[in-house]
Amino acid sequence: MHNVSSSRQQFFVCYSAYLVLFFTVLLSDRLYIDDIARSIDGHFGWTEAGRPLADLVIYLINLGSPLINIAPLPQLISIAIVSYAATKIISNYRVDKPVIAALCTLPLAGQPYFLENISYCFDSPTMALGILFSIDAAIHINKDKIFDKLLAVIYIFLTLTLYQAALSVFFVSYLFMFLRDINPRLSPIILLKKLVTIAICTALALTAYIPITRLTLSKYGASHSAVLPLHKLHNGLYDNLYNYIQILHVDWGGNFVGYVMVILVMTAFLTFILSALYKDGDLVSKLFYVFIILLGLPAIVFASYCPQIILNNVVWAPRTFIGIGAILALSCLQIYSFCSNSYTENSRYKKLILTAPIYALAYSLIVFSFSFAKANASQKDFEAHRLATLVSDAEDVVLNHSINSIGFIGSIGQSPLVHNSMRKFPLIERLVRPHLNGNWWWGHKQLQSIGFSLNHIDLNDNDRELCKTKTLAINKAFYSMYTYDDKLIVIFKQ
Repeated sequence: MHNVSSSRQQFFVCYSAYLVLFFTVLLSDRLYIDDIARSIDGHFGWTEAGRPLADLVIYLINLGSPLINIAPLPQLISIAIVSYAATKIISNYRVDKPVIAALCTLPLAGQPYFLENISYCFDSPTMALGILFSIDAAIHINKDKIFDKLLAVIYIFLTLTLYQAALSVFFVSYLFMFLRDINPRLSPIILLKKLVTIAICTALALTAYIPITRLTLSKYGASHSAVLPLHKLHNGLYDNLYNYIQILHVDWGGNFVGYVMVILVMTAFLTFILSALYKDGDLVSKLFYVFIILLGLPAIVFASYCPQIILNNVVWAPRTFIGIGAILALSCLQIYSFCSNSYTENSRYKKLILTAPIYALAYSLIVFSFSFAKANASQKDFEAHRLATLVSDAEDVVLNHSINSIGFIGSIGQSPLVHNSMRKFPLIERLVRPHLNGNWWWGHKQLQSIGFSLNHIDLNDNDRELCKTKTLAINKAFYSMYTYDDKLIVIFKQ
């Protein structure tokens, strides 16, 4: 009964912490990319992306078809799910102070990249469920019973059918537990068996998943789920890993939040090494396991973007960097767990130094989340003002010409507040994107959402000069409109 009460208390503390982190994001209330189309068309479509269970979950949350926008209810459900996932991992690490535990697990879904996931007002619960089932899989696969191994296979399968990118949370969680449980007295054969077990369980889940989804994948889904062919495997893996590290460097290099993240992970690995050295065993065994721990760092970096990193056509969207949250949360839990054991019980200052990155990261995440929310709200107002002018002009042109299609060259732009936020946090540029941007389909859906609907034309920058030879209909400070036969072409001047 005490455990149930403690878990319930931990859940509410985690939920409260996530609400503090996300409430400004929810208040910004900007329709985010896919949400625009679903809000006006009411379609599903996740099965075609290899996520059939996502369709079912969202169908139930939305009380059937067609989909309607009920934000922020799905996001609040998502927060409840990740809070429950946090309690699972907290229980596994036996952290008994609810507030500290909530701060440790705040990065699980509070890390900057997940802000894109939580911004989706339709399918964010399925991404959160992917995190939950990945953590469940990592916990059960570490148990001895065959039944637990089978449960792990089921959880991996469910993760894939909900949100494939969330599988990185499983790999990262498993590797952290693997390194945590290293003991110089254990035979290397036992560790090898653990690695073989994860390979077998993952393979079984994939064996069930691939045939089910192959028949339903759209062209887009098939393109972005194809694995690297064998003849490109070596170079492809290298390129994908290099691109992944490069994106992380661009997003966080020279940034306070980036420094905190690196220090936190390095501190966690220091505690892994100290734990192995403090445990009983001969020196050779200890040094061997220290070597294994050092190998674990690149393995975890690789795992944090798996399975995408083995794909032939990777989607480098922020929402797919979901494994970063698992690295940060488990690093926090590892550090605090180490500081709570007998190795450091009489060293107050050592605990303070080791745990400082946990508190610094929690504050950094709140700052970033609030910054993103303000930038998102600013972009919403900025686009609304410019769209009102653009649509008014376009309607005048349509009234005086036989126009039935429209195309755009360039972008409607980003607000000054967004540009200022990007100076401190470059990731904001990728998180707060203008929807009306060249041939991006979502821009046309955004126009439809305010009642302006024409057929879509594909244009590119090479057409810019050609279009300028056509009839100039409107010339404004940030765009010009040209007519050509039955087409209206808008060229943004940014």
